[in-house]
Amino acid sequence: MQSQSTTPTRFWIENLIINKQSVAPNENPNKHLTDSSTTVNISFNPFKNSLVIDSDMIFKSAINYKDVKLIRDTKTAPSEYNKNIELACLLCVTNDQFDNIENFSIGPVIERSKKLNSFPGKLSFVGGLFELNDLTPEHTVIREFIEELDLKTYLDFDIIKHIKKKMKLTHLIFSHPLIKQGCLINDTRRFNITFVYSIALPNFYLNTFKYDIFQKSEVDSVITFKGIDILKSLISNPPFEIDKGWTINCSMIVLDQLKEIAKNQSDTLIKNGIHPDDPLVNVLSLLPTTEILSESDLQMVLRLCIQQLYILLSQRKQVEKPKVEILNPLKKKRQLTGALGKLSYISRTLAMEYTLTEISIPTDVSAVAMDMLIIFLNEDVFIKEFVFYGYESNRNFDNLFRERKFHEITDALRQFIIFQNNIEMNVIPIAEGGIASKQRGWIISLQKK
Repeated sequence: MQSQSTTPTRFWIENLIINKQSVAPNENPNKHLTDSSTTVNISFNPFKNSLVIDSDMIFKSAINYKDVKLIRDTKTAPSEYNKNIELACLLCVTNDQFDNIENFSIGPVIERSKKLNSFPGKLSFVGGLFELNDLTPEHTVIREFIEELDLKTYLDFDIIKHIKKKMKLTHLIFSHPLIKQGCLINDTRRFNITFVYSIALPNFYLNTFKYDIFQKSEVDSVITFKGIDILKSLISNPPFEIDKGWTINCSMIVLDQLKEIAKNQSDTLIKNGIHPDDPLVNVLSLLPTTEILSESDLQMVLRLCIQQLYILLSQRKQVEKPKVEILNPLKKKRQLTGALGKLSYISRTLAMEYTLTEISIPTDVSAVAMDMLIIFLNEDVFIKEFVFYGYESNRNFDNLFRERKFHEITDALRQFIIFQNNIEMNVIPIAEGGIASKQRGWIISLQKK
């Protein structure tokens, strides 16, 4: 079906029509759109390898989308040598708390493997390329979502049903990424088209994701950003660096997601008597007033935000102290709940070892997590390891049950330390047996930053 491709699953857009004019892979697509174009309508026919983009036309055939926001850099064009156009499909996941930036979250997002040729080590939305076997772009999104987050190990079909029903194509991106030739970067750029879907999930869905059991080699980690840390992640991990930070496209989508929240909250703060020079007001007021449609727009916004954001973050540490009242009693010596002790068989100076085989239905995951935190704080050590042995990765019912319970313990512990700026938590799988290794358990490490 595709003579150009050496990979049987590779799909190319062979017929790209923008405002009724054919666009070749080596042509600049912006020439058929005015600089003022902000939204477009789309018709996609995978069986004819065609994509039609139009500023005002409403289509009656194929897969149609209306009023999709357009993101592009009009100053950047594909290489004259470019031969193919690929279609990428991403899913931007947020929570449904749109009242202010502190309540808002974005993720799960992935940190791409540092071994990849394209965007190594970058933060990106979950997603991938449309393939020949995909019937629709929505199918691509769900397939990649399950694969990259390793949902097949704990799949909650309610999540997938909710995403299928509620996700919406919100952004279309004209992307011209640099082509990497080994360790060198060529001056040429290829032309990709990216569909970005958005879904706002209630927190009871977001809490079911496991951030420490992904297996796909393309993914180094899975992360969710909350509150001001969304902006902090853009400042501390610049999207313009080659090997770290967000991808450029995802950075623009993240800021675009924040714009409506920022406008509403900024207006509310000023109405409530907050001084207009307040750092939070300044940061929030910068976002809605700037149209972010290109890399240069993004650079300008982040440069404007950075000074006020640093002031805001320094103030935020003081403001957030009352939020961690749950941990204040732990500064004193406190009785353990005893839930963790029921799993214990060995105690060491640095590491404490437990057996997963003792985990049962009555195990109180919150009490186990609280005991771990009490031990760490009471002993006043720099690092404490909790080793959980007794897991055989043969996928039987008992092991799957204990695995789920263990991850509920890690989720509860993560919630307890979420507002602690000085505590870091890591979960590391334990495997033994060389090439044919079997998983034996996990290590939970609590460490002072």
